[in-house]
Amino acid sequence: MLEQLYNEKETAKLLSLSVKTLQRYRYTGGGPTYIKLGKSVRYKESDIHMYVSARTRNITTEQ
Repeated sequence: MLEQLYNEKETAKLLSLSVKTLQRYRYTGGGPTYIKLGKSVRYKESDIHMYVSARTRNITTEQ
């Protein structure tokens, strides 16, 4: 069974980002890993979780 895939609008909403920001991340790097299916861009639920987890900090001085 395939895991849940989200389009860029759904992913942007989940991450509280604009679609334009998500598109810029795809171009410059730094955003969640994505899948290209033809012309469609999709994000796996697990990749979104990993992206958020990798940016979780305990104190403000952490990088």
